Amino acid sequence: MFTGLNSAEDSPEGPKPEQVRSHFDFFGSRFKGRTEWIDARFPGAAVFADVVFEEDCFFGLARQSLGPDQALKLGCVFEGPTSFRNALFKRTADFARCSFPKTAEDRDGLFENCRFNEVLDLKGVEHLPFSAFQGIRLDQGLSVDPVHPMDDQFEQALEDAQSAAERDEIARTANSYEPLEDPERERRGADNRFAALEAGCRVLKTQMAAAEDKAREQHFFSYEIRAREHRTKHALADRRSEMRDKVRDHPKRIHARWHRLRAWLLPRPNRQFQLWASQRYGRISHYGGSVTAPLATLIKASFWILLVYIGLAVASGWSGSRVLEDICWGMACGDTAHPFVFELVEAVTKGALGPFRLLAGRGEVFGYLGDGAPLFRGVIMAGMLVHGLLASALIFLSLLALRRNFQIN
Repeated sequence: MFTGLNSAEDSPEGPKPEQVRSHFDFFGSRFKGRTEWIDARFPGAAVFADVVFEEDCFFGLARQSLGPDQALKLGCVFEGPTSFRNALFKRTADFARCSFPKTAEDRDGLFENCRFNEVLDLKGVEHLPFSAFQGIRLDQGLSVDPVHPMDDQFEQALEDAQSAAERDEIARTANSYEPLEDPERERRGADNRFAALEAGCRVLKTQMAAAEDKAREQHFFSYEIRAREHRTKHALADRRSEMRDKVRDHPKRIHARWHRLRAWLLPRPNRQFQLWASQRYGRISHYGGSVTAPLATLIKASFWILLVYIGLAVASGWSGSRVLEDICWGMACGDTAHPFVFELVEAVTKGALGPFRLLAGRGEVFGYLGDGAPLFRGVIMAGMLVHGLLASALIFLSLLALRRNFQIN
């Protein structure tokens, strides 16, 4: 039973049960009274586009019978293609405990241009439909359980978007496909599927920022960036394929090989660099969410820089400088280490401390060389500068993540 259907101006009697099993259409309806969707389950398409809810609307009060010996499950179930596009909720919008479509095609842009004058209630929703929030308009924000976001759900959303893009490609390459007859043609393709996911995560990120929930804001931000990375990967792959197709039948073989190389290396340099930078950002700091990952990266970088300094010292020693003069090895050494050891440790330490390098003292590194080995000392100073800039950035990322995790304003 659907309570509140009789208030629809253009369908006063409401749909008959046999009419709603595969397709439930309320396009353009207007509900003047309180609507409660009891025992509501939509196994097929559910169209609520351009609907206006004047009063409170409760989809979360639906009760699903799972079996004779099982307790009722609360919340409306949307299983097929669902659309609330351009709908208006003037009062309470209760979607608590609801289940949304599992495939990306059925939920992408589900709330597109849909406006909620009051808080959108999504409490108890087990699986957030990330891409459903693309283009949504929230006057008072939304409410979700504190367990969200969940990484495994986002991973599944990425897989769903990829699967949808593959099905779109099959559909668009079919001989019988007519673009003008496809109502979903503007949503098809990898770019559109991942764009919907990216936009939905951006909405959730913005809502967490408005609620001053910095930890969850950053989490949704990382999802947004990852969805954008997938968009960029597909865009670059499409560009490479396009460039290879253009030179496949090139009359001059040498020119064709050069164009194929360009198609693989630099299809779009700016987007290529953006993808590379985004991936490094994710690997180094988990998109700004990890306190320890940037510090671990700094330790690894400092170790490799130490090895580079040692290599430079050996090369400088072979060229006749005093860098390794009178250095000893093993049992031949006395109680005091060679100055080179202390200077090397000081150079790496000062570089790793970044903006806090004064804590390691004000002395000049490799001062025991005097005016000797100017090239070696200049290279070390340049290396310390680069090391210091890198350390400053990594320390900043770590402190920023610490601030987010502890909600420090």
